[in-house]
Amino acid sequence: MDEKMKAIMKKRNMKLYPIYEMFGLDFMFYYVIELLFFMQVKGLTVADVVLLESFYAAFSIVMQFVVVIIANKIGKKRSIVLGNALNLLELIIIIFGNYFGLFILAKAINAMGFGLKNISEATFLNSTLPKTKRKGEIFTKIDGKGYAKYSYFKATSTLIAGFLFDVNPFIPVILCMSCVIFTIIIAMNFNEIQENVEEPKEQNSSIQNIKQGFVFIFQSKRLKALLLMIAMIWALLCVESTYKTALLKEIGISAGMIGMINAFMEMVKGMYATKANEFNKKYSNHLLTRIALCITVIMVINGMITLVNVDNRVQAMVITVLSTIIYISKGIYQIIKKRYMANFVKPDTLVQIYSANSIVDNLVRMLVSYVASVTLNFMNIRYATLLIGAVFTGVVCLISLYMKSRVGLKPEEYDEKDVEVVK
Repeated sequence: MDEKMKAIMKKRNMKLYPIYEMFGLDFMFYYVIELLFFMQVKGLTVADVVLLESFYAAFSIVMQFVVVIIANKIGKKRSIVLGNALNLLELIIIIFGNYFGLFILAKAINAMGFGLKNISEATFLNSTLPKTKRKGEIFTKIDGKGYAKYSYFKATSTLIAGFLFDVNPFIPVILCMSCVIFTIIIAMNFNEIQENVEEPKEQNSSIQNIKQGFVFIFQSKRLKALLLMIAMIWALLCVESTYKTALLKEIGISAGMIGMINAFMEMVKGMYATKANEFNKKYSNHLLTRIALCITVIMVINGMITLVNVDNRVQAMVITVLSTIIYISKGIYQIIKKRYMANFVKPDTLVQIYSANSIVDNLVRMLVSYVASVTLNFMNIRYATLLIGAVFTGVVCLISLYMKSRVGLKPEEYDEKDVEVVK
């Protein structure tokens, strides 16, 4: 493939990628009604739905080794297409399935689908960018543009999915399937960029290459620090979201109003996702720590404001304003974490890095969620929000000390052992 043709293909990929992200980064129309759909249409209990999510987290960890092998065998583009196709299959099973065992199977398929997407999408974008000193900035700009479109669309779908559910509970799921189908069509129009790499004299097996990649990842102190902080932020975002909704319900805010609040915050998140580069320049190596502390400190404030004798409307306003700040941080986090991981630029380890990120994310999320769940057995949501926020502020500070001067550097600023696999 000549360089001119390769440049044309890369340009096409860069134009298509933000549109792909808009429709295919996550399920649209679905998550806001998932619990209601399983309970009212499929007859599951809340405990059943929570158990399904536990199965999903476990499957996500186990599937990582499988999806890495598949991605290395079939390439990034086909992995993206296959991942979305598996997600479509999961939705079909959910629509037609009528017993718990089938829904467990659907979650296993979903874990493989998102596993393939998670390790292929960002690496595909990274491989399609021009090799310049501004590569990280270009990556963040394109990814931020796509994430902003995704956030705006998600805000719209979140707002109307609840109303559509009242009309017919299958409509939001069918609309979600339509988005996945459109995503598959876009992905099929991507161009796989084949770089001119010298073939090694001896071919190692895929499993050996993967093993070698993971050995490197868990030997690199810088990469371990990065993955740990990224995972902690994701776990805190998940817990904070659940706690925030419970707090708003506790002080008497209706479900419809909560949906409108979430839609507004999605819009704001989309606006700030495009500014990730600016925040990175301003805060540099401290950006992830600031995001994590923002979440935990706001949880402390939310807990405190609901414990004092203040009008419920004032409490709701404070929680909404502070949660909007968290959503802004979330938009920046979703973009900047990919840029930081992409700093480990050796091609044959980037897939493993994203896979290791998924494993650590799910492990930390399971641990933090378990602590947050057990806490609610001993106290109400107000005290639990305050306590969890305070405890994990301390945890974030400890991780930050370990992470100091290890994250956010340019590729050439890392030691060789922290960037490359030793051959």
